[in-house]
Amino acid sequence: RSIKLALDVDFEWYPYDTLSNLSHMSALLSTLDGDLVDYLPNSVALDIGCGDGEVALFLESCGFSVEAIDFVHTNHNGLRGAKRLIGALGSMVRLHNLDLDTGIEFPVGDAGLAVCLGLLYHLKNPHAFLERLARSCHYCILSTKLLTSLQNAPSSLDSLPIGYLVDSAELNDDDSNYWVFTESGLARLLDRAGWTVLATSTFQSQVSVLDKSPFSVDKRAFMLYAVKLDFEAQVAQRMVRRGRLWVAMDGSHIQLSYSSAGVALTIYLPGYLFSLRHL
Repeated sequence: RSIKLALDVDFEWYPYDTLSNLSHMSALLSTLDGDLVDYLPNSVALDIGCGDGEVALFLESCGFSVEAIDFVHTNHNGLRGAKRLIGALGSMVRLHNLDLDTGIEFPVGDAGLAVCLGLLYHLKNPHAFLERLARSCHYCILSTKLLTSLQNAPSSLDSLPIGYLVDSAELNDDDSNYWVFTESGLARLLDRAGWTVLATSTFQSQVSVLDKSPFSVDKRAFMLYAVKLDFEAQVAQRMVRRGRLWVAMDGSHIQLSYSSAGVALTIYLPGYLFSLRHL
């Protein structure tokens, strides 16, 4: 933070204290049996929605090889802050300008850890994002705003799996916000996208003066979750129930189809097609 203040820049830094999230992350990880690094298969980390890159730089200082991701058109200063801070510190963090709503792939396909702080409500399709992420990393730390109640609702909404689509000016007068979930809704979203929640920590704060939403409190969740080991098996089971099996292998796949007419096995490899059929 002191380095940011010392730099002479012609843009506005991201106005919120990103590093204040570290205390909440520490509280979340303290519930684990052992250190997080003991769970991770490698030291590659993704900082998704990186802002000015402070969390990415912190992860690098912890020994991670970091890919920092944000979108120039929605980043507070068009990624100029992250570029300047990474450069000023001589960091090896790699910065990527990616629109997460377009379905593009992540810069690495097998990261040990992803960190997504204050990101989910900026995405138009959070379910598709979480499914893609489950195929690109093993563990994730996420924080997001929670929907707990509405001013005109009769009671708490915590136990209902609800997603609320905010109006363009409802959250901090920022039209890049879209979805806010109840805690139960967030848990269901993660489950449907192929994740298992390992730890959860929540806290409440005062509602921002710019927050025009009908939320009566500003409740946030920090969550650590892992890819379900049986995620691909569940996909395969659903395909089998529909009469076909699909197994993906680095851009190739095997498809097994069966019906009363017989069984067909088709193997697709880049540039090749093999098909066997038994009637």
